[in-house]
Amino acid sequence: MSYQVMARRWRPTTFDAVVGQDPIVRTLQNALARERIAHAYLFAGPRGVGKTTTARLLAMGLNCERPRSAGPVPCAACDACREVVAGRALDVMEIDGASNRGIDEVRALRENARYAPARARRKVYIIDEVHMLTEPAFNALLKTLEEPPAHVVFILATTEARKLPPTILSRCQRFDFRPITLARLLDEDARQAPAGGPLAAEPDALRLIARTADGSLRDALSLLDTALAYGEGRVSAAAVRELLGSGGAEAAWALADALVARRAADALQGIGEAAQAGLDLGALCQEAMEVLRQALLVRVTGAGNPGLTAEETTRLRSSDAPELTLLVKGLLDAETEMRHSPHPRVDLEVAVVRLCHRPEPQAIETILARLEEAESRLRDAAGLPGARDEAAPPLQTDLLGGPGEATGPLRSGPAPVRLPERPPSERPPSASRPSSGRQSGGSDPGPATPTSGSRSPEGRAAGPAPVEDSVSPPVEGDLSGGPPREATETWRRIVAEVTRVRPSLGQLLDGAVVVAEEANCLTVAVPNGSAFSQDQLRRPANRELVLAAARRVRPDLRDVVLTAAAPGPAGATLVPDDPRIKSAVDLFDGEITSVRPTGPRAPRRGAEEEP
Repeated sequence: MSYQVMARRWRPTTFDAVVGQDPIVRTLQNALARERIAHAYLFAGPRGVGKTTTARLLAMGLNCERPRSAGPVPCAACDACREVVAGRALDVMEIDGASNRGIDEVRALRENARYAPARARRKVYIIDEVHMLTEPAFNALLKTLEEPPAHVVFILATTEARKLPPTILSRCQRFDFRPITLARLLDEDARQAPAGGPLAAEPDALRLIARTADGSLRDALSLLDTALAYGEGRVSAAAVRELLGSGGAEAAWALADALVARRAADALQGIGEAAQAGLDLGALCQEAMEVLRQALLVRVTGAGNPGLTAEETTRLRSSDAPELTLLVKGLLDAETEMRHSPHPRVDLEVAVVRLCHRPEPQAIETILARLEEAESRLRDAAGLPGARDEAAPPLQTDLLGGPGEATGPLRSGPAPVRLPERPPSERPPSASRPSSGRQSGGSDPGPATPTSGSRSPEGRAAGPAPVEDSVSPPVEGDLSGGPPREATETWRRIVAEVTRVRPSLGQLLDGAVVVAEEANCLTVAVPNGSAFSQDQLRRPANRELVLAAARRVRPDLRDVVLTAAAPGPAGATLVPDDPRIKSAVDLFDGEITSVRPTGPRAPRRGAEEEP
């Protein structure tokens, strides 16, 4: 056969013809001109970028018969250069590392390297795919590679430099070959098949070929050669799409369009059709991600990629999606998960549905404006007319305080218990007690000062709620007030003592609230929990443990009565009626899911506690 493919027919024979590796070419030319030749070189880089070609050019330059003063080497005209080009040079040996990877082959190489070259000035060993050698073979090559004979030069080429041992890397002068840019590939393809020549190719067809080659000149020339054979000497964009398989590209574009438009049904249908057509879903995800990435670049830079066709650039400009970054990141995560998943189609479908139902993006300025509006409405709520009307609930002037709490000096104890009014027929029987209850300090306190703004349904100022209503099981309403602070502190110490002995029981008692203390007996309301929690609290052993801990904390305590509290946090019935809470809920279109009680707070700075 006299025909040779383009990748072989147009292989460079001089350094000037090497495409896309200018820094490496300049370094090697200067080294040859000044006779600064290393004993070992390592050429690393992706496939099809000129590693083996440059190694042959270096071998030609080392043995070129042209005088250095006459011009750059290699000259590609002398006998030594022509023998290397034809593959007949006895002193330039190309070894395939994948098929000669054992220690026996390396030993034979070491033996032959000792002999002087047969004809040329230097003996050159080009070991391609050197990373395929075994570890014993590398170890056998180390000494020779470090101190070879003066007439020997090693040139190692690999696409996987990270697989080489560090001892090999440290003995070589390394050159990293870069992928060839898209523009250089387009220029080279156009040079091989000009638009007006006998082998003509459309510009859009060359763009498709160059983009598919992905930086490899050999792949680009091979694809161009195939396209010329397919189109009988004329290469059109439609012919290249048919040759490369347009189904995958069209499916990727359709998937990208569905994601941008939030059409989950169309996206899932496209994935199903691609799976039935036998397309690789991983490749489909990658191609759709590349389409969205190109759309993002066009949107940010305002200019199309030179590797895109005119039709593709028009379609990308029509994709006006501000969340392109989110879509690209979502497909990137999906592609990563699909690599290790036994069900890649399910992973892709879940990711597509999630991306199609993504939330609408909001600018930070819009969010800040809404927050400022909420702050303004909350600030103006205190001055609303009728906010302190007789029929309105007490205004909570501090979001951290209880309803109706004044902004002046805080009381020394918690706020009085405020229970909802119920008809006398529905009230539970209250526990009998003396009319003058004793506090922990033993003194008879005077009547409590009613909270500012608190009103009973009849309009009278409401005093502290009776203790017997708080003790009645189950306790309902607000449990944030009632007993003196000393009783609350005592209960906190009791819970800590129980936690030290039995942590699980202490955790159950942690949310309990002291509702009364009389005759050295603490009455504690435990919030209703699960059936397991209630069963634990009913056990006699646990009650004895609580009582023993209480007597260790306060020896004068006679008993601790545990009663169940109604579900819901303290003050849950009062907080929703606060006008500022209502304003916040209406503004953000939200709802109150829970109200957490706060413990006793320290007095404000500058305020004095009441005696």
